[in-house]
Amino acid sequence: LYGHNFGEQDDSGSDGERENDLAGIELSFNALPGDIASLTLKQAILYSFNGDDDGLNGRTGLGLGLTPLNLGLVHPFLQANLGYIYGPGVQDGVVAGPELGFDIGLSSATVLNAKVAWDHQFRNADFDRGILWAGVGLGYRF
Repeated sequence: LYGHNFGEQDDSGSDGERENDLAGIELSFNALPGDIASLTLKQAILYSFNGDDDGLNGRTGLGLGLTPLNLGLVHPFLQANLGYIYGPGVQDGVVAGPELGFDIGLSSATVLNAKVAWDHQFRNADFDRGILWAGVGLGYRF
């Protein structure tokens, strides 16, 4: 998982805002899988860099997803995320936003996933001061 943060508040008194990057892994558990709707628990372990306060941080959240199309091996999805981000390099706070992606079934139990997402940070008034995420993953269905 990789993200670019477009709007951190800077307490140093300089220009008031800064940007940084985050990279790491996201563990997710699809708590209520379904053919059309699902509920996913997410925990990301990230490292913040290219900012003033680099370090280990996290993002915890829930996603409510819709998978309206079944295109054979490919399953596009739309998900609404709500969570909390915390640690050095980010200001602790509530985040929410959309996620678009698709799953490709490699076997009956293994899936390849690609996604993009946007986290709006509620402490920022401007919608364009959030975090843009992109990621690829490998999943196992049991």
